[in-house]
Amino acid sequence: MRYFEILEAVSVADRAKRDAEKRRVANAKRDMERRKQSDAAREYQDALRTSNEKIKSATNTMANIKPS
Repeated sequence: MRYFEILEAVSVADRAKRDAEKRRVANAKRDMERRKQSDAAREYQDALRTSNEKIKSATNTMANIKPS
């Protein structure tokens, strides 16, 4: 009977190991998606900031032009 108990324990351990690996892979995918989303948001904010700076600069330039 001891032999079957050992086989059962090994089987349970193998299942636990597979489940842990699945969780690890799922967590890695989730982290990668979060990183992608964060990077995209950062790029959007940078583009928006650059655009606003260009508009502000153009507005200041136009305000400094004196009519002839």
